[in-house]
Amino acid sequence: MKKVYFFLAFIVIILFGGTFAYDGMKVYFVKKFFSKPMVRVVTISTTKVTQQDWQPYLHAIGTVVANKGVDVSPRTAGVVSKILFKSGQWVKQGQQLLQLDDATDLQILASDLVTLRIDQRAYQRKLEIAQRTPSVSQSDLESSKATVDIQRNKVAQDRLNIVHKKVLAPFAGKLGIRQVDLGQYLQPGTDVVTLQDLRLVHVDFNLSQEDVAKVHQNQKVELNSTAYPDQKFIGSIKAISPQLDANTRTVKIRATFNNPKSLLLPGQFAVLNVFLPLEKKVLTVPMTAITFTLYGNTVYVVDSKKTDGKSQLFARTVPVKVGQRRGNIAVIEQGLKLNDQVVISGQLKLHDGSEIQINNL
Repeated sequence: MKKVYFFLAFIVIILFGGTFAYDGMKVYFVKKFFSKPMVRVVTISTTKVTQQDWQPYLHAIGTVVANKGVDVSPRTAGVVSKILFKSGQWVKQGQQLLQLDDATDLQILASDLVTLRIDQRAYQRKLEIAQRTPSVSQSDLESSKATVDIQRNKVAQDRLNIVHKKVLAPFAGKLGIRQVDLGQYLQPGTDVVTLQDLRLVHVDFNLSQEDVAKVHQNQKVELNSTAYPDQKFIGSIKAISPQLDANTRTVKIRATFNNPKSLLLPGQFAVLNVFLPLEKKVLTVPMTAITFTLYGNTVYVVDSKKTDGKSQLFARTVPVKVGQRRGNIAVIEQGLKLNDQVVISGQLKLHDGSEIQINNL
């Protein structure tokens, strides 16, 4: 019986001892595990810093202006008797567009011509008599000659009035929408139709005073229009204003473009790129590699080092100076060198010195 109690006591001691031993071992290994926290390896994607020729340009917004553009209007008042054009028509220089009623002017001309002939005959008779006899004084002869000159000027004015009843195209171009109707009474200066010479167009735009020294006449300019997103128009600078706007500190510049198909229209919005001299072998990286902050721009560069004979990769923060940007490419002016390996995705999980592994798939 004593042996049974002894055996049971032994079993109880083993059970309690094992339980305390287990708890102690668990606490020991947990403390040991957390005394050396596991370093998390971040998976990222990378690319290399490349070198390429770069075409820099100045960006600007402009407005299309016709080479020649005018609202055609009559010089004198009158009633429209003939309309000799159609809306949207191409016309030549000097082509008649409109005829105002000139019946009254023709009658006045005819009357003044008769008076002119009478005055000329009277002057001629006095001149013949003065040559034969002294009965006609010099003052009478001069007065008769002045009467003829005055009447001749009246006839010339009558003919000019008749000419002004014809509205002509001042230059070759394309007409707009007709603004008058047959029988309408027009005052001088009334708009009849717009006329635009679109074979050549100008684009006026402004650049800041810091960029004035970068532009010159005949410099190449590229135009992009939202109306034709897949087409680029190439022109050149023709004029640079000699004065800056005192309010905006900008200079006005005019570029000229050939427009044989009349695609560019006056008043159209245009995006311009003024090309600067080509820069060779500049360093570029994808925009996704750059972290932009208020305190400066940075890039994560991949570094490697050996630990316990094993190569490990780490991310190092490098401040950079970013130049021009185009699409997803940016120029790096300072901070990187050719073939540096930079992180292009996964930066949000990184800090300076993070251990990384590369997955560029």
